[in-house]
Amino acid sequence: MEIVSPIISSAISFALGKAYNWIAERKNKKADIEEIRKFVEDSRTKETFQKIEFENGWYGIEFHGTKFENDVDDFLMSLTLYSVSYKEKDSNPFMVLLGHMLVQTLKNFDMQTYLYNLRNFTLRTNTPNPYAPLIEWGKNADILGKDFFDDTNKSGRYLKTMNW
Repeated sequence: MEIVSPIISSAISFALGKAYNWIAERKNKKADIEEIRKFVEDSRTKETFQKIEFENGWYGIEFHGTKFENDVDDFLMSLTLYSVSYKEKDSNPFMVLLGHMLVQTLKNFDMQTYLYNLRNFTLRTNTPNPYAPLIEWGKNADILGKDFFDDTNKSGRYLKTMNW
């Protein structure tokens, strides 16, 4: 199985850098409920989330460089930003829906594999990981287990799809 080419690896590094900067600029700003409402009601958000939640096998080597990868990255950037504002006990329907999206996205095996590869790629290339707050949220919520943080992949659970 072919690993992602150096050109795609460079493109991934560039995209991760842009995503990291976008999140870093906004990380101190708590999202208000209106921003969260717009995010969860957005048609692109809904379409991307449905694919993540209900389609199995969407992540693999062929995923990189596709429109769906761009959609997933945009979705993850927003989800990462809004995870900082998430309050578990908040009964606002949009906050409840955000919580559902956080949990279901991070429980999804394809998403875990994608984030696992991105995490290890950024560690090996000394690139900031824009999704680190989301990964930390998943760790604190006991969604991402020890295998996720084992960069040697001893269990063989995650498919390696990037050069790291």
